[in-house]
Amino acid sequence: MCRKKAVRCVKSTLGYGGFMPLYNHLKEYRAKINVNQHEMGQLVGVSRKPISQIRRGDCSPSVKMALKIAKVFEVPVEAIFTYEEEPEEEK
Repeated sequence: MCRKKAVRCVKSTLGYGGFMPLYNHLKEYRAKINVNQHEMGQLVGVSRKPISQIRRGDCSPSVKMALKIAKVFEVPVEAIFTYEEEPEEEK
């Protein structure tokens, strides 16, 4: 089973106080096509740093970047990034 990584949002419009349970399988997909973070950045049009930050969960990708990443792997965005809603706390 793949280990999931949470991605923190700088600003959440979903009302979760800045935390969105977004998980990614970026490392696994990079390994499938045998590219490092620098090469992945070149394929997407960014430097290595944002690729590393997304993989570690330090930032979330923009919609545009998530779509570009999925296009590189020829899979739907949902294959790489998944969202799991947190249960609402009882009042």
